[in-house]
Amino acid sequence: MLKDIDFNPDWWQVAYNDQSEFVGLVVPQKFDDDCGAINYIGVSPDKRGKGYINDLLLEGSQLIFDANIPKIIADIDVENFPLDKSLNALGFEYERSLVVLKLNL
Repeated sequence: MLKDIDFNPDWWQVAYNDQSEFVGLVVPQKFDDDCGAINYIGVSPDKRGKGYINDLLLEGSQLIFDANIPKIIADIDVENFPLDKSLNALGFEYERSLVVLKLNL
C-alpha cells in the first residue's frame, strides 16, 4: 500500500518557532481521492511538550482537507501517548490495532 501513496513534497511542512529554531515536521499524503494520511510527524526532542504537535497535526490535516479528501488516517505506536492525546483532541477516533512481530537474528 505504501508504494501507492501520492508522493507530494509540496505537502511536507517544516516548522520553526519564533526564534527560527527547528521545531518539527509533518508529512501528509494522499492514498486516493477518499483517504489521506498523516504519514509522518515528528517534533524535535528538545521542543517536545510545548504543543507543537498540535500545530503540526492541524497543518497536515488542513492540507488533506483542502484537497477535498474526506478521510484522514494516522497510525501511531501504542505508547506514543502525546500523539494519541493530540489526535483524539482533533477528533480522530480509534479504528483498529496492528500487531507487529519481529525476530532478532
